[in-house]
Amino acid sequence: MPPGLLRRTISVTPGLCAYPHQFPDERATYYASTPLEDTLVTGVVSLHAMRVWSQLPPDLESFLRQPSVGAKAVAKALLARLMQIRMGQLNKVMTDMVRSTPDRERIEPLFNELPGDQGHFSEPYFPHVLRGLLPVPPPYVLEAQAGEPITATMPDSIAGVVVLPTGISNPSRAEMEA
Repeated sequence: MPPGLLRRTISVTPGLCAYPHQFPDERATYYASTPLEDTLVTGVVSLHAMRVWSQLPPDLESFLRQPSVGAKAVAKALLARLMQIRMGQLNKVMTDMVRSTPDRERIEPLFNELPGDQGHFSEPYFPHVLRGLLPVPPPYVLEAQAGEPITATMPDSIAGVVVLPTGISNPSRAEMEA
């Protein structure tokens, strides 16, 4: 049995590099995936990978250099995988920036500008992964994390909420909203 097989009950891989985009079949995509529990806490993105993008906005560079937990850690793990694949692609890195826009709920995104580099992917990979990150989780997520009944209105696109305990103490709801 290959190492890590038992831990990959739920695995993640960026959609931009899943079969048929970067891997020849589903099996190769699976073996290149990461167990979900390995993405819930992550360190910094490789400085070697960051050297390719010498003109990152300061807020994005700071995000990539700091350890993260939860959704930010998962996003960073997905982005790190795409950046690793991108380093093997020989076309020139595009330095154009793409403006982020508020989501459907009018919540401002975590990053106002992101690199528009696309490499051999079907769309620019920084916005693809990071556009869903918010400075503060929506109210219904804060309620779920606090173990409270969800009274906040959820968007129609959300069918439910699952809270995965990471074993790391989360900031209180008041701290997250501050």
